[in-house]
Amino acid sequence: MKIAQRYANPELQNKLAGQYVLGTLHGRARQRFERLLPHDASLQTAVEYWQQRLNPLGQLSHAVKPPARVWRRIQQKIAPSSLPVWQQWNFWQGFVTASVLAVITLVLLPKPQTNVMQPTIAVLQTADERAMMVARMANDNTLMIEKVAYTQAPEHHIMQVWCIPKGGGEPMPIGVISGKMARFELDPHSLQMLHEAEAIAITFEPMDKPNMDKPTGEIMYKGIMI
Repeated sequence: MKIAQRYANPELQNKLAGQYVLGTLHGRARQRFERLLPHDASLQTAVEYWQQRLNPLGQLSHAVKPPARVWRRIQQKIAPSSLPVWQQWNFWQGFVTASVLAVITLVLLPKPQTNVMQPTIAVLQTADERAMMVARMANDNTLMIEKVAYTQAPEHHIMQVWCIPKGGGEPMPIGVISGKMARFELDPHSLQMLHEAEAIAITFEPMDKPNMDKPTGEIMYKGIMI
């Protein structure tokens, strides 16, 4: 099985993305992951999901001031005072020259092309908090929902997207997801409802009952608005 095909497995993507963000993915596995990441929207989505879950943990830790001996060793490494004056001058002259060349190189070299990730507004999860989809605003009035794990509606059913208002109001239907990704152009009223919503939810609805006003099935996936 080719590497790209193996990495298309949603469960493997989710596992590797978590290890990548946590910093426990090492060696060749990390190198392969980083090569595929700029070209795979699903991997990017999984990484963004884990960043949002794990990055807040860093705020719980406190900064630790290194001991004075650490700074002394660093200073000795970069500017050893035991060298004769003329050698110290050559050292700093070479250091400055190398630094200037590095800056010029960074400015002149073309920057790699990367996919711009739109901000996530909700992560839709199962009842046991397994991420299934992410919702983003592709532009000012376009909602984009993308699957990050394998899921499909039962036979003769559709995946219906709902906007759940705050305070227990009536859900507003947004549209139907029929593939891996769906885009919904929202009118001004629907856009306002989305901005004021508490969550985005998915239900499995009978295929022979289109354009329904309220859910008939239980909520399968739900994401609180970020």
